Amino acid sequence: MSIGVLLVGLAFQPAHNQEWGAGRQPIDTGVKDPLLGGGFGILEGARKARYRWTLGDLTEAEADALYGLALDQGETSPLLVVEDPDATMGLNERLHYGLFDGFEAYERANPSQTRWGLSVTQWV
Repeated sequence: MSIGVLLVGLAFQPAHNQEWGAGRQPIDTGVKDPLLGGGFGILEGARKARYRWTLGDLTEAEADALYGLALDQGETSPLLVVEDPDATMGLNERLHYGLFDGFEAYERANPSQTRWGLSVTQWV
């Protein structure tokens, strides 16, 4: 019997939500090869998603907390990213359980405006 994934840990929620421009990208791990006859040779793979977002108005404390989370999780420890926790239609698509893809350097304009773009790839 499989129940699912139990995820326990610290939560991070900034005062301001993500900037406009965040989005999901479908990923198909299958392989397709065009054949001489015009068709395709297909080896089916898993289908999952990548989610990319930018937090643009992080305070100094939020940037430090997020940096600590990034150091703790790295690119090899799973985490849960929730785009919008409202219990509305599409909630399942807004939950992303997976790994960070890598880290861009964050940009600090002043102590109350740190901008950091992040992305996570779902674990199927």
